Amino acid sequence: MHLCSFFRASGVTWLLLLSSMLPAYGNQTEAITPKEVIRFFQGDKMVGLYTWLQRSKHEDPDKVLSIRDGVLHFTGDGNGYLATKADYRDYHLVVEYRWGEKTYGDRKTLARSSGVFLHGRSPDGAYEGQYMAGLECQIIEGGTGDFEFLPGTNADGSKIPQSVSVIVETAEQKDYAGQPTWKKGGKRVGLADRHGYRVSWFNHDLEWKNVTGYQPENDLASPGKEWTRLDIISAGDHVQYYVNGILANEAFDVKPSSGKISLQVEGAEMDFRNFELHPLNQKPVK
Repeated sequence: MHLCSFFRASGVTWLLLLSSMLPAYGNQTEAITPKEVIRFFQGDKMVGLYTWLQRSKHEDPDKVLSIRDGVLHFTGDGNGYLATKADYRDYHLVVEYRWGEKTYGDRKTLARSSGVFLHGRSPDGAYEGQYMAGLECQIIEGGTGDFEFLPGTNADGSKIPQSVSVIVETAEQKDYAGQPTWKKGGKRVGLADRHGYRVSWFNHDLEWKNVTGYQPENDLASPGKEWTRLDIISAGDHVQYYVNGILANEAFDVKPSSGKISLQVEGAEMDFRNFELHPLNQKPVK
């Protein structure tokens, strides 16, 4: 997902307000730590998952999502997500994606966009009726590898009260929109609640354009319709985001450190495959 919020970094510590402890659709139980591989796509079945779409909530009458032979297809016609019913913690998440052709709605001419949401604990649709509040590992043409931080509201419009602190290491150089860029060993700052914050991956294109098909030479994602592999390591309150085997971004002191995981649909046709969780001490086979 791509947010249009802007801020000026000042070296102070900000606080990010995200999700609440209100129950979301599905199971609200103690977070599961994988002891063996958990595969959410099994042939033509989605296991342990549920759908949320902005216009139809937990139903999918327009068949926005479908699965065949272990490949999940999003038509892209709508906004929402496919989420785990259970909460998870301390895992190595693997998922692969590739773009389709079609785009829809207010993103019809914009960069194709999606994301993987972590640590979801808010009501469904808490962010503008579309997404779950939480930490997003951004998938977007020319910017896969960014982090975004989505706050949320309850059904009555009140702000979700739970406070979450997120620490990132940042470079002196800001990204194309004046937001922080991740740098290993850089200055540590906290992130605060506004409409939402982004932390760009370490080599985000400074001339990035929000247009369909944009792909700079330094992009970590695979070109064209090739599959891009994402590895997301959530160990305690530490999150690392790898794109095609390269560490693109990293966050510390992430709280909460567990919750639902979801794949976002945001106006772009695309496929996902190999959506699975591995124990932290087990290296997934490439």
